[in-house]
Amino acid sequence: IPPKAGPRKSRHLKRQKVRWWRVRQLHRKKKQEKVAAHYKKMEKRSRIVREVKECKDVALTVRGEEREYQMEILRRSVLRMLELEGEGGGKLSMLGGGDGDKKEDVLEKH
Repeated sequence: IPPKAGPRKSRHLKRQKVRWWRVRQLHRKKKQEKVAAHYKKMEKRSRIVREVKECKDVALTVRGEEREYQMEILRRSVLRMLELEGEGGGKLSMLGGGDGDKKEDVLEKH
């Protein structure tokens, strides 16, 4: 048998070439997935920040409206108490009023 001539492992080199090509393709795909995930995460974060800012902007007006509503309820409650006081109880002293205080004076104090 004559001695073999030429390079050895040509199939091995070909397999390694294909293997590393696939590895590079997988890395490329994984990098694209990571970039897409990053953009998706940042979009979600931006949306949340926008919603929070809108909520904060609206909060000032809502708090003012709530305060007005609470004051109106308090006024009604005081007027109801004063009407009951006129019918025959000594409840005006609870509001800090004396014997000669009128409804308007008590409302202005509180």
